[in-house]
Amino acid sequence: MDEHKTKDLEQLALALKALAASVEKMLMIGEFAGLGDVVAKKYQVLHRHAAGLLPDDFFVREVLALELTEGADDRAKLAQVSLMVSQLRDYVEGLLKVERRATFTAEIDDLKGLGREIQDQILSITRQSLRRAIRSIDVNVEIPEPKIPKPPRPPEPPHPPKSKRHDRRHEDDDDLI
Repeated sequence: MDEHKTKDLEQLALALKALAASVEKMLMIGEFAGLGDVVAKKYQVLHRHAAGLLPDDFFVREVLALELTEGADDRAKLAQVSLMVSQLRDYVEGLLKVERRATFTAEIDDLKGLGREIQDQILSITRQSLRRAIRSIDVNVEIPEPKIPKPPRPPEPPHPPKSKRHDRRHEDDDDLI
């Protein structure tokens, strides 16, 4: 559905809503004397407009056409118009809802595509920048000769204790005393 047609249907939906509210109010308060034919003509104008906007729609063209009962009083005419205007309003609002959902889904898909394009561009630019940066890096690494530490000086072994030579004989003598 094109944008112009959608706008026309939105205006039609508002007009139908206003007419439906007026008819309901008239029926509730009981003030409808002489208004049956006037309200019926208003509905027929809106119905013709809807049929013009949706020429291939059988439901709008045939089913929602107002056929007043012969000899109906104003209350019966208002009741018939109330039924038809409510159905046409609900139908047009349903069409608009479907259209909005389709438009919203298409916009989401467009945004997803745009998101992928941006992501691809960012990745491409990042790769190019990294390649240029890597090409301009001059690596000059000097590895010094490893210094081997001198091993520590081993500890000096302990000196054996000085031995006192005792004569066992003398010790035995001491024990005797």
